Amino acid sequence: MKNQEAWFSNLDLNIENEKVQKPFTPTIRAILPIRENNGFNGILIINYNMENFLDTLKDNTIYNTILFDKDGNTLTHYEKEKSWGFYLDKKYNLNDEYKNEISNALKNNQYENSEVFIKKFDFDVSNELYLLVKLKDKYITQLKTDQFKEYIVVSFIVFLLGIISSLFISRIFNSLSKIISKTDDRLIETSVLVKLSYFKYNYEDRLITFDDNFFNLLNYKDIEKKSFNFDELKKFFNKDFLDKLKIKISDIKDKDSFEFEIQTKENKTLIFFTKFRAIYENNKIAEIEGIFQDITEQKNLMQSFEEASIEAKNANEAKSKFLATMSHKIRTPLNGIIGLNKLALDSNPNTKIREFLVKSEISSKALLNVINDILDYSKIEANMLSLEKTTFELDKLFLNVTDLFDYQAYKKEIDLHIDFDNNIPRILIGDPHRITQILNNLVGNAIKFTDTGSIEVNATLIEKNDNNLVLKCSVKDTGIGMDANEQEKLFKSFSQIDDSTTRVYGGSGLGLTITKELIELMNGKIEVSSKKGLGTIFSFTIDLEYEDAFEFNNTLFKSKNFLVIDDNEIDIRIIENILKSWEIKTYSCLNAKDALSKIEEGAHFDYILVDWIMPEIDGVDFIKELQEKNLKTCPKIIMVTAYEEDNLKQKLKDEDVIVNNILRKPFTPSSIYDTLIEFEESNKENYKNSNNDYEKEKNINSINANILVVEDNKINQTVCQEILKRVGVKVTLANNGIEAVNICKSNKFDMILMDLHMPKMNGFDASLSIRQFDDKTPIIALTAAVMPEDKILSKKVGMQDHLAKPIEFDELFKCINKYIPNLVVLNESKKQVSSSNIHLDFEELLNRVGSSELANELLNEFINEYKNCINEFKSSLNNESFNNDIHKLKGVSGNLSLKVLYEICIKIEKETENEKRSKLLDDLSVELDEVIRVIQS
Repeated sequence: MKNQEAWFSNLDLNIENEKVQKPFTPTIRAILPIRENNGFNGILIINYNMENFLDTLKDNTIYNTILFDKDGNTLTHYEKEKSWGFYLDKKYNLNDEYKNEISNALKNNQYENSEVFIKKFDFDVSNELYLLVKLKDKYITQLKTDQFKEYIVVSFIVFLLGIISSLFISRIFNSLSKIISKTDDRLIETSVLVKLSYFKYNYEDRLITFDDNFFNLLNYKDIEKKSFNFDELKKFFNKDFLDKLKIKISDIKDKDSFEFEIQTKENKTLIFFTKFRAIYENNKIAEIEGIFQDITEQKNLMQSFEEASIEAKNANEAKSKFLATMSHKIRTPLNGIIGLNKLALDSNPNTKIREFLVKSEISSKALLNVINDILDYSKIEANMLSLEKTTFELDKLFLNVTDLFDYQAYKKEIDLHIDFDNNIPRILIGDPHRITQILNNLVGNAIKFTDTGSIEVNATLIEKNDNNLVLKCSVKDTGIGMDANEQEKLFKSFSQIDDSTTRVYGGSGLGLTITKELIELMNGKIEVSSKKGLGTIFSFTIDLEYEDAFEFNNTLFKSKNFLVIDDNEIDIRIIENILKSWEIKTYSCLNAKDALSKIEEGAHFDYILVDWIMPEIDGVDFIKELQEKNLKTCPKIIMVTAYEEDNLKQKLKDEDVIVNNILRKPFTPSSIYDTLIEFEESNKENYKNSNNDYEKEKNINSINANILVVEDNKINQTVCQEILKRVGVKVTLANNGIEAVNICKSNKFDMILMDLHMPKMNGFDASLSIRQFDDKTPIIALTAAVMPEDKILSKKVGMQDHLAKPIEFDELFKCINKYIPNLVVLNESKKQVSSSNIHLDFEELLNRVGSSELANELLNEFINEYKNCINEFKSSLNNESFNNDIHKLKGVSGNLSLKVLYEICIKIEKETENEKRSKLLDDLSVELDEVIRVIQS
């Protein structure tokens, strides 16, 4: 074969791994030696599928064709089952039918008679191919009458066939040769580009032959020799490589590969990869062929990548450590600020101080939200954000969200509404914390960007099956809105509409990014619809599970008539939809005047829900006018108000107006039902039993527990101690882990609240030490360390739970109730004491002092001091000390909300005549006995 000429294999079936490929695939292989500078540089093999060509030989309506080789083995046969006769299970050979005809054709390259024509195909392929052409039987019958005509026709047909076939196949091979020729240069260029070289080892002469590119890779430009024995290769390869290659060559069965180091002419070390395979002849390995490739750059790149990966990992760990440290350092003082705020608010401060404290609390929680956003964002980046699965009530969750923002809405005079689909099951299963986080973000943004109008939080049931449902929730506001360009910036990290937005409205720019991630974790999607100046609607879907649970019992109210009075049409619509879903007859009026007119016309109502703040006639004045009408049957009155509930109570008290209950805006089906069911004590218990445990925590009256608080920060000690003492907990303090372990060895506690990061001994080590002698007492991590690894480690050392600072007191009480429920006393007894009483207004006293324990303690001190005071008062009636004693009693009784006793003291102070004073002392004695009886009962 000449230089640069292609060699063509037999026209045969494709064989892979010594097995014929099925279905049969006729193939020709074109093999091209690749040379450069008169040197051998490798080979190129191209497989060409011949199936389409062979099909053209079969497809004829006049004659039948057979393509066969010199041995009579058929390649194609007009009877399909005889094609590729050599490879058939029952071999077929054409010599069985045309032995003489084939023999003559082999001698003369062609043969013809009256029935067949055979001609050799003169192609540059390895196997000699012959074509047999035979007229179909029906044409032979027709031509028997004219033998000369038959001969002419057959000869002509065969002649044409031969020319066409020869031209077709020649064109194929010419095309292949051109392709190979063009590919030659490209292949050489490619091998140089990818630093690839070819080699082969011959077992007979034991020489390794290389292409030119191998020596170019090693920068040897002057080597003409291509084949070497192993001793000669020591110039290029180190001993370890040659020894390994010898072992591989002596032991190879099929193929192998490995990496090795090699030196260039300039003694530069390169890393090579070699891969080779055995070539068999007659079931014996004749050669090994393979490639060498310089992979030094890839190795260096991989090393750089590994180093960069390690650096990125270290940087990520440093970032996580920084975030954890930052979170802990900020949360610790923030816990003191929020906790002390809480204590101060519970101490019944005056209006101005209360406003300052509320603003301080809002600012503190805003800072806490920023910290939480940053931590959540870091979890998103690390793909560590996860969801929990627990039961919750969605409408109560909505109320908790709106409760968080009702003060801000009240200050901006924005109406806050909840529109809740009554078809949503009451008990859902999902992650209430994350859903709350989503709604807090969206409602918080709505409050932030709305100055007038309203905000509506909506929940609709989209889809429901046996266990799962799809909800669509939305937050609609009448705020500043956004144009299309501004909407494109949403959901991008640290992004706001523009810089002025951050300056005016604040925020980290992470809220919507986190919200989107959380919604997508719940298999949902978030969308936004907005127009500049016309408000915005954020809507999202989430997948949840649900439980069959309590359903609202409408039989209690189905026959009742309800009147709803509110000047806000949205509130009217929401209440009407809720009541009508319970099949309750509902009437509505947009003002009190129309409602009074309807009642004057004789309309009867069992329940009246009336808003307080309305134009012309407000809710309180409406009730006063209603009471003046002396109706035969007085309807039950429910006042409806937003944030001003405390002001409303004072107003009702000042105006001497009595209502049956107060309903807070915004409302949900559950909150309305709770308000109504208060009138039906016999049915109330069934409803109460369906509530989740969270309601219990909110109604905790006292906790008769002995709790160890392990905390190194003095302010946090004070906050935690005061909060727990207010509900009756006996608190013991430890300043670090060592103190905690020593105290636990000699004392028994019902629960341990453990800080994690403390001097001398941290909370993890302290818990491990305590667990060595006490494996029963619940240990709760109460800490500013809130990273996932902190929570995991706290579980490992034997802690039952992990609560984050700043302390959410509802969460703390919920945790206490979870682990020591037998020591928690709920508020039933408190409810009886706090009912209206002319002698003692316990509810007012409780609001003033902050805890029932302290209130009871003060009342008991009062009894001890004043139970025998009357005789002393009478004996000192004419002395100056009498006035001082009465004045002191007046102050004490006023502070303790002993209303009647307080009024009598005022009268005594004003009276100047001793006779009348003496009579008033008798009244004072009777009232004092009654007060003592009430307190002791």
